[in-house]
Amino acid sequence: MMSTEDLNDDVLEKIFRNLEFKDLLAAELCCKQWRRVISERRLFRQLTRKLCKRNISFKFSRVSYNKHLKDVRKQSLNLYKALRRKR
Repeated sequence: MMSTEDLNDDVLEKIFRNLEFKDLLAAELCCKQWRRVISERRLFRQLTRKLCKRNISFKFSRVSYNKHLKDVRKQSLNLYKALRRKR
Protein backbone atom coordinates (compact mmCIF):
# COMPACT_ATOMS: atom_id res chain seq x y z
CA MET A 1 0.00 0.00 0.00
CA MET A 2 1.25 3.47 -0.88
CA SER A 3 1.45 6.28 1.61
CA THR A 4 1.50 10.02 0.96
CA GLU A 5 5.25 10.01 1.57
CA ASP A 6 5.70 7.81 -1.51
CA LEU A 7 4.17 10.40 -3.84
CA ASN A 8 6.52 12.23 -6.15
CA ASP A 9 6.77 16.02 -5.66
CA ASP A 10 5.52 16.56 -9.23
CA VAL A 11 2.40 14.52 -8.50
CA LEU A 12 1.80 16.48 -5.30
CA GLU A 13 2.18 19.74 -7.19
CA LYS A 14 -0.46 18.69 -9.73
CA ILE A 15 -2.83 17.79 -6.92
CA PHE A 16 -2.17 21.00 -5.00
CA ARG A 17 -2.74 23.17 -8.08
CA ASN A 18 -6.41 22.17 -7.97
CA LEU A 19 -6.92 23.33 -4.39
CA GLU A 20 -8.51 26.56 -3.29
CA PHE A 21 -6.62 28.99 -1.05
CA LYS A 22 -7.96 27.73 2.31
CA ASP A 23 -7.34 24.12 1.38
CA LEU A 24 -3.81 24.91 0.22
CA LEU A 25 -3.15 26.54 3.59
CA ALA A 26 -4.42 23.44 5.36
CA ALA A 27 -2.32 21.15 3.16
CA GLU A 28 0.76 23.20 3.98
CA LEU A 29 0.20 22.44 7.67
CA CYS A 30 -0.09 18.69 7.15
CA CYS A 31 3.57 17.66 6.94
CA LYS A 32 7.05 18.93 6.10
CA GLN A 33 7.10 17.39 2.61
CA TRP A 34 3.86 19.11 1.61
CA ARG A 35 5.01 22.44 3.07
CA ARG A 36 8.25 22.18 1.08
CA VAL A 37 6.45 21.34 -2.18
CA ILE A 38 3.98 24.20 -1.73
CA SER A 39 6.65 26.77 -0.90
CA GLU A 40 9.30 25.64 -3.41
CA ARG A 41 6.85 25.39 -6.29
CA ARG A 42 5.36 28.81 -5.41
CA LEU A 43 1.84 27.45 -5.49
CA PHE A 44 0.39 30.41 -3.59
CA ARG A 45 1.76 32.76 -6.23
CA GLN A 46 0.31 30.61 -9.01
CA LEU A 47 -3.04 30.50 -7.25
CA THR A 48 -3.01 34.28 -6.79
CA ARG A 49 -2.39 34.78 -10.49
CA LYS A 50 -5.21 32.39 -11.34
CA LEU A 51 -7.58 34.21 -8.96
CA CYS A 52 -6.63 37.62 -10.34
CA LYS A 53 -7.76 36.53 -13.78
CA ARG A 54 -11.26 35.80 -12.46
CA ASN A 55 -13.90 38.24 -11.32
CA ILE A 56 -14.94 37.02 -7.91
CA SER A 57 -16.33 38.56 -4.78
CA PHE A 58 -15.09 37.33 -1.43
CA LYS A 59 -17.39 37.10 1.54
CA PHE A 60 -14.74 36.75 4.17
CA SER A 61 -14.80 37.05 7.92
CA ARG A 62 -11.87 36.30 10.15
CA VAL A 63 -14.02 34.35 12.63
CA SER A 64 -15.49 32.02 10.03
CA TYR A 65 -12.09 31.54 8.39
CA ASN A 66 -10.42 30.65 11.72
CA LYS A 67 -13.20 28.15 12.45
CA HIS A 68 -12.82 26.62 8.98
CA LEU A 69 -9.04 26.43 9.36
CA LYS A 70 -9.36 24.73 12.76
CA ASP A 71 -11.75 22.15 11.24
CA VAL A 72 -9.46 21.54 8.27
CA ARG A 73 -6.42 21.16 10.53
CA LYS A 74 -8.30 18.59 12.59
CA GLN A 75 -9.32 16.69 9.43
CA SER A 76 -5.76 16.82 8.07
CA LEU A 77 -4.35 15.56 11.35
CA ASN A 78 -6.88 12.73 11.49
CA LEU A 79 -6.06 11.75 7.91
CA TYR A 80 -2.34 11.84 8.66
CA LYS A 81 -2.80 9.67 11.78
CA ALA A 82 -4.93 7.19 9.83
CA LEU A 83 -2.28 6.90 7.11
CA ARG A 84 0.47 6.43 9.70
CA ARG A 85 -1.53 3.63 11.40
CA LYS A 86 -1.87 1.75 8.10
CA ARG A 87 1.90 1.48 7.72
